[in-house]
Amino acid sequence: MNSRAHPEDVAPGVVRLATMSRSALFGEPTNCYVVATELGGLVVDPGSDDEEFVGAVEAVVAELGGMAGMVVTHGHRDHWEGVARLWERHGGWVATHPALVGRLAGIPPTTHRLVREDHVLAGWRVLEVPGHTRDHIALWRPRDGVMLVGDVVAGRGTTVISPPDGEMTAYLATLRRLRDLGPRLLLPGHGPPVARPREALEALIRHRLAREEAVWAALDTRPRPLEELVACVYADVPAERWWLAEHSLLAHLLKLEAEGRAVRLEGGWARSPAGRENTT
Repeated sequence: MNSRAHPEDVAPGVVRLATMSRSALFGEPTNCYVVATELGGLVVDPGSDDEEFVGAVEAVVAELGGMAGMVVTHGHRDHWEGVARLWERHGGWVATHPALVGRLAGIPPTTHRLVREDHVLAGWRVLEVPGHTRDHIALWRPRDGVMLVGDVVAGRGTTVISPPDGEMTAYLATLRRLRDLGPRLLLPGHGPPVARPREALEALIRHRLAREEAVWAALDTRPRPLEELVACVYADVPAERWWLAEHSLLAHLLKLEAEGRAVRLEGGWARSPAGRENTT
C-alpha cells in the first residue's frame, strides 16, 4: 500500500500526514494530524496500519518527545485503522466519544478517554458535532481559530450523510454552529486545509438546502423509489457514484418526513398530503 505519509506543517504545532486506508472511498486519502503538546505528540485519526505510515507518524511523534495520546474524531474505519498498532507500541489513551467504546478493534475499553462537549485536551476544546455520524467530535483551538473537523467538512467536495448514523437536521445544525464559532482554519479529515472557513461552511449549507429543494421538487403524489429519485436529484453526479448518493438522498428524505413534507409508501417516497404547501 502506498501510504503517501509525507509530513506537512499545516498550522502552528500541527503536522498532517495523508494516508490511504483500506476502507477509503474512491482512493481518497485520510488525513492524520499530529499535534504538539507539552506531553508529546497527540495523534488524531491515524487512518491506516500500514507500516510505512505508522513509521512516519512515529517519526513525527519522536521529534515531539513521544506520544501523548490519540484522538479518534468518529467511528468510520478509515479514521482509526492505525490506532491498535500505535497503541500496542506506545500505550497511552485514546480519546473518543463514549459511543465508540468497544468499537475500535484491538483497543480495550479501559484505554478510552471519554470526552464530551467542552472537555479540554492539551489546550484543544472538544466539540460534539453530530450529523455525519452521531459519535463525531471536533477539536477547537480558540486562541488562533484552528479547528480539526474530521469528516464534518471535506477539503474538496461534500460529505456523505448516511442514515441511521448520519442525520441531516443535525448536520445542518453542526455546520451553522461551526460557522458561528468563527474558525480561521479548518483541518478536515480528507483533502487540503480550508483557509476560508466561513465561506466554505456557508457554501455547504446552501448546497444542502438546494439539494433538499431538488428532492422536494422530485417528489410527487406517486411513490418514487430511491433509484429513480437519485437519477433525478443527483444528475450532476457521475452515475457510478449514485449508490453512495442514495445515502445522502435518504437523509434528506428522512428530514422531510420528520417535517411532515414527505411520506414513505409502498413502492417509494411521495409528498405528504399534509405538507404539500410547506416548502420552507
